[in-house]
Amino acid sequence: MDLFLGLSFLVLLVLGYFFYTNPSQWHYYLRWVPASAFMISARAYGMTDEAWSTAFILAGFFTVFIFMILSRQGIIYDRLMLGVNLFFLMGAYGFLSGNDAILEWYSASKGGPFFGCIVVVGLLSTLFTQYGFVGVRHKNKQAVQYASFLLFAAAVIALIWSVRADEQGLLISVVIPFILLRVIRDQLVRQMD
Repeated sequence: MDLFLGLSFLVLLVLGYFFYTNPSQWHYYLRWVPASAFMISARAYGMTDEAWSTAFILAGFFTVFIFMILSRQGIIYDRLMLGVNLFFLMGAYGFLSGNDAILEWYSASKGGPFFGCIVVVGLLSTLFTQYGFVGVRHKNKQAVQYASFLLFAAAVIALIWSVRADEQGLLISVVIPFILLRVIRDQLVRQMD
């Protein structure tokens, strides 16, 4: 079993464990389904062009389905995952429509499109939503805006790093920067309280 498939199954096991021990947080775990489906599907089918097409379409389907469920429940969608899901939706659109510009952009860089989508969501949510890029309800709107700006700056740095480290592989160019963004986001939210 290779690293990519191993990480995918590890994510599912960890999510299953946390869901079992804390079922009241079901909405948090549900957000990871598109990413897990994407990773498992892409790797299970050999990472061919057809496998990528299937993975993006499957993740795009789960993204829309889960977004509808969470929206109906009035749950604030995790902004980093929203960026990841925008990445899946654009990829699905690229494959379904045969949009060569999107497909070329996705094939030219591992992390550029991934973090590019996160940066777009970060910019829009920082400027135009009350919950900001950090995606939290808080009485101090200035704290939300400040934390969102810092997270947005970190996302821009992750985008630059990812493009510059593209030749180093997915772990260095995408996985580690995304984990660091999650840690930064969680730390910023903790400091707001």
